[in-house]
Amino acid sequence: MALSEKRRQEINRRVDLTGDFLIKTHLSTREIAEHFSDNSDIYFKASHVSISDYVKKYIMKYPEKENLIKDILDENKGSSLNQERILKRINDAYAFLEQGLNFEEIAYKLSESYWVIYYDIHLRLRKLDNHRYKIAKEFIKNNQKNKNKK
Repeated sequence: MALSEKRRQEINRRVDLTGDFLIKTHLSTREIAEHFSDNSDIYFKASHVSISDYVKKYIMKYPEKENLIKDILDENKGSSLNQERILKRINDAYAFLEQGLNFEEIAYKLSESYWVIYYDIHLRLRKLDNHRYKIAKEFIKNNQKNKNKK
């Protein structure tokens, strides 16, 4: 079903508002969602998933701002590296990866989602220790080859 013109305009307004607010404040998508929802008389109620979707649409609408947006999002992801619990999870995930486990197996062992482990290795580990990240990429590549042979 096609969107009505009024709904399309509202989505466009939310996309612009979200992207501009992100650039202005450098807040995370979760923080923006919380701020918008707490101030829904001015903004609108939204989940962090909706905010992330609006940010993606903002990037598509304004491709010249893509690098700026990605830098802000990366900056926000990097702040999680200061949390001891997350550092431990990244190191545990890496240790399991060294043992030959894949992301699904690591996620199960650590009681996390596949995507948490994926981002721990592909984003957070790279920021934390680029040398171990390069080794992890080799483990992943070799593990995938071995899985395909079975």
